[in-house]
Amino acid sequence: MLRSDPLNKKMTERMYHRDSYVTECEANIIQKKTVKNTVEVILNRTCFYPFAGGQESDRGVIGGKNVIEVREEGDAIIHVLDGEPEQTSVHCAIDWRRRYDFMQQHTGQHILSRCFLELEDAPTISAHMGETRNTVDLKVAILDWERIVKVEEYANEIIRKALPVSIHFFDKREDCPFDLRKEPVVEGIVRIIKMQDFEATPCGGTHCMNSVEVGLIKVTDYQKYKGGYRVEFLCGGRAYGDYHDKVVLLAVLRNELSAKEEELVQVAVRIRESEKSLKRELGSAWRNYLKLQAEQIIAEYMHSPSVVLKKKFHDYGIEKLIQLAGMLTCKVAVPVVLIGLGEEIAVVISAAKESGAKLKESCMPVLQNYAWRGGGSDT
Repeated sequence: MLRSDPLNKKMTERMYHRDSYVTECEANIIQKKTVKNTVEVILNRTCFYPFAGGQESDRGVIGGKNVIEVREEGDAIIHVLDGEPEQTSVHCAIDWRRRYDFMQQHTGQHILSRCFLELEDAPTISAHMGETRNTVDLKVAILDWERIVKVEEYANEIIRKALPVSIHFFDKREDCPFDLRKEPVVEGIVRIIKMQDFEATPCGGTHCMNSVEVGLIKVTDYQKYKGGYRVEFLCGGRAYGDYHDKVVLLAVLRNELSAKEEELVQVAVRIRESEKSLKRELGSAWRNYLKLQAEQIIAEYMHSPSVVLKKKFHDYGIEKLIQLAGMLTCKVAVPVVLIGLGEEIAVVISAAKESGAKLKESCMPVLQNYAWRGGGSDT
């Protein structure tokens, strides 16, 4: 049986279930409580969508107070406000720009998921529409950019067809005559989002009235995830904004690298290879320099031996101190203490195994003026 108003048994009438374009309403506060620095209210009716179904919640104003969170608890919608409204009868207004953005993302996700199912036999296991990025997790063994591009092209073709999007309610799954992309996960009344003959899916979220409102779907990345693949995508205004940002980024890179757009990858590869070569040359130069330092230190030690060979260096990190300590301990039979002074103090204590030196016993007096901690054995 088709339901025209399935919300009459709910504590809060959910206006967005029937019409995603409702942006304002008058409501009564039926419950409220203070939680730390916020006030939580339950209304008899609301146009605010709560966090649910992988979609973030609405923001806006209730009774002149900012809505900072909306969540679902059983039959109630909890609105978290930054203050207490003065009246129990309140005017509610959602942030329409945010709502419409999520409508584009969610409707786009339905289109993309159906396209992946049709072209790649890849069902969507879960989906999330976040503040800045969206993801669908697919159950599929193989996925690459060639396949993704075909799915994306098909999805944008569906957008351009301007398919009407409709909302349907049924008492139970058996009453629904549509070929559903996935089965309902709730018992009882089922809400279906249908896109003409292309797509029909159980969903409680907010959606556009027509596929053309999604504007554009753009896959931005993909990766293996839990035996399948996770695909990142953007829709509508977000996709256009991302394109704008990338156009600006490419312009900056072209100017900075003095290269044409089609040459940027080759230039980046050359820079990376040059960096690797410079690191190798610098590493070799440092090793030669440390060898010279080690020879000088050993000569000084031989001229004036002590029970501990101690040296301080400015701006020597732990890696250089370890290299130098290795060069010294193979030439002297006493413990070596090297201290690197800078923003942070680095200390290396070392001795040849055959020396039998007890490092804590012999070196602690040398280090008593330094706050340090570390690890390693006593020999």
